[in-house]
Amino acid sequence: MTFKEQLEADLPIFFNVDEFATPATYKTATVNVHRFVESNDFGDMFYTRIVGKVVDFLGIAVGDLIDVDGKSYAVVSFRPDEFNNMIEVFLNE
Repeated sequence: MTFKEQLEADLPIFFNVDEFATPATYKTATVNVHRFVESNDFGDMFYTRIVGKVVDFLGIAVGDLIDVDGKSYAVVSFRPDEFNNMIEVFLNE
């Protein structure tokens, strides 16, 4: 099994809310993501980023709103992975 095939086989586990994922709302749809808060050594938050499945974010654009954990964030930038399975989205409040 290639790395890409293994990654595709593992995606349902990584994005299962009973395992690792957090539900979010994007364009009225509920999507499962991983949320990361990046901060400096003093605990000041720099930005929030999420990782999700590319198919859940079709048509994503800068400025789109995503609700995660009851808080609304705007998309600052995004980039899909090299296999076009997952997408990393950078957000601001």
